[in-house]
Order: sequence, then C-alpha cells, then structure tokens
Amino acid sequence: MTDMENPSTENLPYMPFLLGLVALAGLIVAVSTVFDTPKPDYEGTAVAFVNEVPIPETGYLRALSMLEQDKRGPITDADRIRILDLLIEEELLIQRADEINLIGIDSSVRKSLTSAMIQFIISENGDTEITDDILNSHFLNNLDYFTPSKQIWVKRIYVRGARDDAEQRLQQIRTALQQGENFDTVATQLGDEIFPEIPNSLLPPSKLQAYLGPALTQTAISLDEGAITNAIRVGSGWHFLYLVQQRKGVVPEFDDIRDQVENDYLRKVEEKALRDYLDWLRERADIDQTASQLQPADF
Repeated sequence: MTDMENPSTENLPYMPFLLGLVALAGLIVAVSTVFDTPKPDYEGTAVAFVNEVPIPETGYLRALSMLEQDKRGPITDADRIRILDLLIEEELLIQRADEINLIGIDSSVRKSLTSAMIQFIISENGDTEITDDILNSHFLNNLDYFTPSKQIWVKRIYVRGARDDAEQRLQQIRTALQQGENFDTVATQLGDEIFPEIPNSLLPPSKLQAYLGPALTQTAISLDEGAITNAIRVGSGWHFLYLVQQRKGVVPEFDDIRDQVENDYLRKVEEKALRDYLDWLRERADIDQTASQLQPADF
C-alpha cells in the first residue's frame, strides 16, 4: 500500500482545520466578488502576497488559533509554514474561481455564497442588546403569537352525495338528532365512512383542517360548545358537525416562556437586518428588469 493510500495519522488533525478554511473561502469570495468592486489598498501587515492580493496577518493568526484548538501539542515552525501554504493555496483557488466566473456558472456555488452572505449579515448583529424590558415589550406586542391557539373537539356524520337515498338519509339524521339521540349512535347507524377519521380529542384548528378541510374547519371554529350543524354540502357529500368541547388559548406567563420570547425576538432582529441590508444593496445597484416583462416585487 502506498503512502497516498495510507495517510499518516500525523496529518489527520489538520483535516477539520482545512475543511474550515474551505468553508471560510465562500464568505471571502462573497465579499470580494458579489459586490464586483475593486479590492481596496491593504494598509495592515501582510504575511504574503498572491498576485498582489495580500494575505493579512490577522487572518494568518486566526488560522493559527484555529489549529491550536484542534491540535494536541504546541504549534511548531512546520505548522506555521503549513498554515501559510494553506492560506496561499486557498487564495489561489478563490482567485481562480473568480477568474472563471464560477459564481455565474455553478448554482451550488451561488447558493453557498448566498448562505454565507446571509450568515455574515446576521453575525454583524451579534451584539444586539437584550434586556428583560425589551423582551417583555416584545412579548406584550405579540400576545397573539405567544398564546396557544384555541382547541376544539369535533365529531362528524357524513353522507355520500352519490347515494340514491341521500335526501331521505339526511332527513332521518335530522330527525334523530332533533329527538336527542346520541350523536355517535346516529353516525354509526345512518352515516357513511369517511377517512381520515377525526381523533376523539381536542385539536388546534391547524391540525383539525387536515381532517375537515378549510371550509368545515372555519364552520367548526364558529360553533358554540354543544352545537350541531344542519347538513353542509362540501365536496362529494354532506356533513353534520358537532362541537363537543372547546378550550380557549390561555396567555402564558412571560417568565415561563422567556427563552421562546428571546428566540423570536432575535429571529425578527435578524430578519430586519437582512431586509435592511438587501434594501441597501438594491439602492446602490443598477437593476434593469425591462427585459423580463415582469413587475418588480413589492417589498
């Protein structure tokens, strides 16, 4: 077996670090090429130049720090040489990718760069101030979002519209229900099977819709507890709905869901930061959509 087929264990600690450099390359390409602007003169200390493009000492030291966290033992001169070689080769790959317009011809690269840019934009908001007062205000301004939805328990009797005796069957069901007969008994004796069956439990409207569909779910939500509808024609048949029980959503205590409130607040801060950044990019760009014959999106 050759050395190429059996890599030494000495090189293995460098693999996570090398993969990290490859991941970071996407962000570097994004910053340097997406804006399509000339690279500014570098005024800091550079450890090398690749086609007159500097490799900053700060990036070199950061790479050494990454290796130090990954490697067992102290950093050696050989490590320093290897790190510099990796950074030089990374820069060569990035410059070649730019040279052959890899961003323009490879959709996977574009997606990776888009993701890298989004993370870069979001990371700039890492020092967002978060206090209990801010979170409590966010909680109070979004009570509907943090309050669990109403839950309802609904039963149904279904009659196929294609039955020859559909009208007669509907009248029999009406009469039985008006006389106070048990809803389940009437469903078993006079109703037709329909799948999926509604669970015998409280469900939020979002889940109930999977069984009833949007129109019947809206009707069920509007019912008072204990109410039974007349026959409702929806789809291929008739439906009688019975609201067995309902439970209104209760506003939780802030302290009980503080982490949830904080996560939602940060999500909205990040969304706003991204939206503001994209708006800024649009303002500074020359965008011509006349060839597409489509109207610009309304943001």
